[in-house]
Amino acid sequence: MHPDPKGRAAPILLACLLCLLPAAAHAAPTVTLHAGLHPEHLGKGTTIKFAFSIAYSAKQPSPLTDMELRYPAHLGIATSGLGLSTCRAALLEASGPSGCPSSSLMGYGSGLAEVPFGGSLIHEAVHLTTFMAPLHAGHLGLLFYAIAPGPIAAEIILHGLVLPAPKPFGGDLATPIPLVPTMPGAPDAALAKFSTTLGPEHITYWEYNQGSYIPYHPRGIRLPRSCPHGGFQFAATFTFQNNTHATAHAAVPCPRSNAAGSARNHRVNRVVPAARRARHPSGRPANVPQQAASKPADPPTCWPNRVRRRAPCGRGELAQRCVCELRGALSTGAGR
Repeated sequence: MHPDPKGRAAPILLACLLCLLPAAAHAAPTVTLHAGLHPEHLGKGTTIKFAFSIAYSAKQPSPLTDMELRYPAHLGIATSGLGLSTCRAALLEASGPSGCPSSSLMGYGSGLAEVPFGGSLIHEAVHLTTFMAPLHAGHLGLLFYAIAPGPIAAEIILHGLVLPAPKPFGGDLATPIPLVPTMPGAPDAALAKFSTTLGPEHITYWEYNQGSYIPYHPRGIRLPRSCPHGGFQFAATFTFQNNTHATAHAAVPCPRSNAAGSARNHRVNRVVPAARRARHPSGRPANVPQQAASKPADPPTCWPNRVRRRAPCGRGELAQRCVCELRGALSTGAGR
């Protein structure tokens, strides 16, 4: 008797299907990346906006555990006037955003988390605030303070680090995402949406001058004077708890050149007229944040090129020529 070929094929087909099941069960989510520059004027200051959304293929999503955002080259982050001070994670954890220096603020954002509950998903809104962190091994650092009012009611601090990136990118913002427990025995929350800004939009710094606090807007992240071919390219890589990966790309079309510029993009923009700078009985305007009004923060120190004496790192020509300890891209003189 000869064995039935169909009888032999059935077990082989079944084995192949069983091999494919784990791959299908652990299919990577689909991620969409969005990026923007506002305002869009070559050679002027701007605010970088980036966002991503994750479409999970499973009813019980595998949480995001790491993200890397690569941004375009030749962006003037080190000379943006942002992050004149830094905030440490311990201070942020103990006092919240109000405990950080106002001049360490870098941007705002929001997010959305999916929380498994009773066979369905509950969506949790997340509020984000971004601060400049101290240098780590010579690299710029960012702190993302995320707060979810409920039902999780969690406060999380994400540690981002700006690392080198291959061309055509200028840097890689690497940010591990900690797991967020929900309820005993329930799966961890999964981040579904994330958006934030890096730049002066909606940000006000305070300058202490002759007994008064004067508000101003930082100059912003300066765009190059020429646009790269294909626009400003962004890319991101995402890693999930089940060890799957996803990538996404976005491009901002070349903005129109504005040689004349505008007063809004001036290096330092005062946001209140002189008539509103009247002193408060405490010596400060009534709308000055408490952390800015407690005392004028000591300016970061730097060493101007070819000048041996120590000088404060202010704005203007001195700031363009000096090598500040808070500027990773210009840190050749730090620590002297």
